[in-house]
Amino acid sequence: PTGLSSPLLHPVNETTIQIDWDPPDQLNGPSPLYQVERTDVSLSDPQEPVVRGTRFPGNGYYQFPSNILPSNTDFTGVKLSFKTWSPDGLLLCAFSPGDQEEFLAIQIKNGRPYFLFDPQGSAVAVSVQGDGEHRYNDGQWHSIIATRQRAVGTIVINHQYSGSASASSGNSIIGENMGLFIGGLPEDFALLRDDSGDTQLVRRGFSGCLRDISLKMTDSPSEEWKLLDWKKATKKVEVYESWEGCPLQTVKGVHFLGDGYLELDRGVFSGGHDFDISMDFRTDHLSALLLFIYSTQTEDCMLVELEAGLLSFILASGGHTTELRMWVGLSYCDGDWKQLSLAKRGSLIFAAVDEWAEEIRAVGGAARLRVDSPLYLGGVPTELSHSVLNVQSHKHGLGGCIRGLTVRSDERTPSVSGSINLLVAYRRSVRVNLDGCPTSESRFNCRGNDSVLVYTGRQTQATDNSLQPFTEYLYRFVALAPGGLAASQWQRGRSRGKVPTSVPPPATVQSISGFSAKVSWLAPTSDIRGPIDRYELKAYNKDHPEVPPITATYLANGNFTGLMTGLTPSTQYIVTVSACSPAGCTESPVGNSGDDNDVRSGFKTPEE
Repeated sequence: PTGLSSPLLHPVNETTIQIDWDPPDQLNGPSPLYQVERTDVSLSDPQEPVVRGTRFPGNGYYQFPSNILPSNTDFTGVKLSFKTWSPDGLLLCAFSPGDQEEFLAIQIKNGRPYFLFDPQGSAVAVSVQGDGEHRYNDGQWHSIIATRQRAVGTIVINHQYSGSASASSGNSIIGENMGLFIGGLPEDFALLRDDSGDTQLVRRGFSGCLRDISLKMTDSPSEEWKLLDWKKATKKVEVYESWEGCPLQTVKGVHFLGDGYLELDRGVFSGGHDFDISMDFRTDHLSALLLFIYSTQTEDCMLVELEAGLLSFILASGGHTTELRMWVGLSYCDGDWKQLSLAKRGSLIFAAVDEWAEEIRAVGGAARLRVDSPLYLGGVPTELSHSVLNVQSHKHGLGGCIRGLTVRSDERTPSVSGSINLLVAYRRSVRVNLDGCPTSESRFNCRGNDSVLVYTGRQTQATDNSLQPFTEYLYRFVALAPGGLAASQWQRGRSRGKVPTSVPPPATVQSISGFSAKVSWLAPTSDIRGPIDRYELKAYNKDHPEVPPITATYLANGNFTGLMTGLTPSTQYIVTVSACSPAGCTESPVGNSGDDNDVRSGFKTPEE
């Protein structure tokens, strides 16, 4: 069978995912037998703290219907918060149908946010003034408010710095749109506009986290803003669901989920007589393809792999192939950072992983390596065929992380050692998160090919109900026919989160007046699987439990104090705090038992 698309994954609850798939495009015989396999995502920990927000790994997008934005208006309004490590990324954009004469976009370019719009006839790029040219790709949260009144656009960052610019054409209406794209554009999207300079659209997908996106729906007689509902998306490609949240913390680096690859620009490395390549990596797999590059004209190539305690460094140049194979112990797959160094000095070839190092002389003497393909890190595309890959490689994509790539070669003059920013140099990424590397320890080490068979049969649907809560998995299906077998690409999915098991009562409650009180609380520390979206405070009337409680809701933004208003003077209250996740809410104990909790969360409003 040929022409297999990726399976579709539907998380049902915290232990179950449903898997659907299409039959192969070409059966080439009777209908096949299917097998569905599951494997764990490398370095992913279900207990790693996550915060509310929608995560973008850098190679995907959400598409929303055109009515999500008001049409034929002389105003625009977008509010959002973002965090990213990448200097470039398209946060959102919308185009008019046809020749895209009108558009609006918010993007980051060289770490600086821009609001772009064109009401027809003149594109405008609005950026911030007076912030000392600060770069906002620092992995911290920042807010953007982008508004347009007729021909004048304004952008405000962190409620502190702003800038304005206006369209010279004098046009002020932005009409229909073809839908709103968030996080990037489809790979095959035809951009018909030919803007230049700051008004040029960044084609790079956004990698990082977005939250609190709201869109202005009406301008007069009063402003009406509407929070974006992620469930209204008509298309989702290579994205995380909003209920999965974003990692609280990532470190700079690129995260390979397993069986994927990162393709870098052709100019990053082109070989040489003398060269050095080094990078840091961490993996929990015994086998990993780390690096591959080849020549489209000759047999020259370079392949670096780890397998069963051995590092293999294959160099083919000038018609000869040399392989340096060295024992590097078994600590390389313990999930901690290691340094890989490779070098060629004339006919000497050198490799090292941390303190393990070895050098040999190349077969055939000191030939120059000449390569012109993209540089592949952490794996290769399944469709890539090359004699050395086919014979020598296990083609096992890296599960883990890479950071700190540096390349020095005498092909470049002067031969400077260049540190390569992977977020700038990549062309394609498959099953790779570009928004940073997890900080958690590895749950596994030195894993083999440990995929689990979850289904065998002739249906095109299966249910896997043996999962751990809020855990990431990769799934694929294999079609078996008398003439052979074919495998789909791996697809990432996650089981649903669960509500916090327990929530401590408020830490302090202070009366401000007879009508209001200030409440502070602590984040729950029990086993949490998934993001906490919001906290709800409730004040129960102690003497009249039948009266509905007074409530106040606070979004989880790292702030743990709130004000309760609408209380009645000289009344006894008991205050609870509920922590709410996408799976539901857990309330702190009401504590009518007269224990310590009662003293902390109970209070009486003063007389007025």
